[in-house]
Amino acid sequence: MDLDTAAPYFLPYKPPSDESTDQLRFPYTATANDPETLLVDLVTDHTDCTWDVTLSWVDGGMSKTALIDDNGKPFELTSVTGMTQKRWPVPTG
Repeated sequence: MDLDTAAPYFLPYKPPSDESTDQLRFPYTATANDPETLLVDLVTDHTDCTWDVTLSWVDGGMSKTALIDDNGKPFELTSVTGMTQKRWPVPTG
């Protein structure tokens, strides 16, 4: 998701040709014995922001949601464009 655009949106993930993966199609079914990992990939060149994810799903006939954050705080993403870089020597010995 490119946070430098006017509004965030989802992009389909196209894996490299040497990577084997199943395409995720919704509605999607996952179970305790067949879980699914969802990757949130964010990039920015100019935006400093905080964010979290609300995951919604249906379990049987009940709708549920979970807030995914950084231990009760939103995740933080900061652009490094224009920042100076300093390299510190690695101690040896």
